[in-house]
Formats: sequence, C-alpha cells, structure tokens
Amino acid sequence: MALDFQFHNRIAQVSNIGLLRRLYEQIGPHHAIYSEKVISTPGRIERACQGHERILNAIVQSGAEAARTSASDHLRSAEGDLVAASQPD
Repeated sequence: MALDFQFHNRIAQVSNIGLLRRLYEQIGPHHAIYSEKVISTPGRIERACQGHERILNAIVQSGAEAARTSASDHLRSAEGDLVAASQPD
C-alpha cells in the first residue's frame, strides 16, 4: 500500500499540473483508507500493478493523451473494486 501511495504521489508531483498536485495533497490521506478496503479484493494487486505499468509506459513512450487514457482506465478499475469491496457479503 505504501508503494501504491508513493506511485500516485510521485505522478502528481511530477505532472507540472498544480491542480493535480493540490488535489492529491487533499485526497492522499483518503487513499490509505481506500487501499485498506480494496487490497483483499481478488486480483486487485495485479490490476493495480498493470494499471501503474500502463500509466508509466504511456508517460515515457506515448505522451500526455495516452497517459490520461491510462490513468482514467486505472481509476475506473479502482472504482469498480471499491464498489465491489463495499458490498455486503
């Protein structure tokens, strides 16, 4: 979970987008709460790592639009896992 936070934080810090940096400063503490809720969702760690890899590759190889698309896909995946983890058994 700490590496996940560090990844997201670093992306925000190097983005050169002041709004993104400020938003992550605000939501960063909530990221730990989210992570604790979804970490046990089957396949979540693998999906998160794949999403991170796609984002990083897009930043390095493809540029801003591909990075936005990869980040958006990653957020939708995380949202789905959070919804699933919030459902009663």
